[in-house]
Amino acid sequence: MTCQPVKTVGLIFSKKKIQRSGFVGLPEYASQHGLRIVHVDLDDPMAMKINFDLIVHKLTDLIAAATKGQVDAKRQLDNFEQYTKSHPKTIILDPLVHVDQLMDRRNTFEVLKACLTAHTHDHPDATEPLFYLPNHICLPNIHATFSTQNLPFPILCKRVSACSSEEAHKMTLVPNPQHIHLLGPYYDKNEPVIFQEFIQHDGVIFKVYVVDGTSFVQVRPSFKNVTLEDDLLHFDSQIVPKAFEQDTPLNSNQQNGTHHQHDSILQAFLTRDTNNMRIQKEAVFDHRKIELITQRLFEQLELTFFGYDILVETGPKHRHFVVDVNYFPSFNNIPDFRERFVDIILSRLKNVE
Repeated sequence: MTCQPVKTVGLIFSKKKIQRSGFVGLPEYASQHGLRIVHVDLDDPMAMKINFDLIVHKLTDLIAAATKGQVDAKRQLDNFEQYTKSHPKTIILDPLVHVDQLMDRRNTFEVLKACLTAHTHDHPDATEPLFYLPNHICLPNIHATFSTQNLPFPILCKRVSACSSEEAHKMTLVPNPQHIHLLGPYYDKNEPVIFQEFIQHDGVIFKVYVVDGTSFVQVRPSFKNVTLEDDLLHFDSQIVPKAFEQDTPLNSNQQNGTHHQHDSILQAFLTRDTNNMRIQKEAVFDHRKIELITQRLFEQLELTFFGYDILVETGPKHRHFVVDVNYFPSFNNIPDFRERFVDIILSRLKNVE
């Protein structure tokens, strides 16, 4: 028997994010568990008058845009902050102070450094870090000089801001020092960047999705091993092959892009796994280690929804590198995400009753 909604839950997500986050059929399913789902428009005065019991959001892009001075974004963010101040009993998943840790890649690296060591009672025989981080340096701009002694090529060039705009997802693979001068067209001359060591990983990446401390792993194509003789490649990390099939259809963003760029990405990625590299990597992927990494990040970040990327380094040591962490990635392919999402909301609401 369907229950009448008794708790009101606000969702603050872009339409694109709603489509990609596993929320299909959520309002109908949630209503069966006493929840009324409302999609919130921060510019709608009526929405700001609703007494929400709980709000779930993905405000990272809005925060970054407001920080950069965009008037509309600042107004919407002000509306949200004013609402939270005037409704202190409304539960926010997740608090902005926790989300802020992942807004800047420099801060993210500091968080990761604090998680390198596992708790001794969980990993008593540990003689090495729980995971590894790629060497990296932060520079005021792409023209700043730096020593290559501690940062061997190939490298990745990334913007410091992890969520500022669509540009934040665009980065550049730089195979050798001679390519540095080619970065000019892609980055503002006064824009801070991070140069990050490229970890050779045989074209296989493990995407870890965390839902309230529980992790789910997906295996995806990634860059083939890079040599110093390869070409510079500027790419959008959101528009890359998602499966090991060469004939994977383009999404709308890829169709709108240049064929040349797409062809370059296909050539650089392990889109056809003729050597069963995926199977080889899965055989040495340490699931117990992933559980410990997830636990440490969950405790450190205090976030309900996040994801991170793992590379298993080429070579006999199979070292596991964490190379990226992001807030509320797409959970579209996570089994039963809708059900898990509702269970989390019900649990949070029950804790305050």
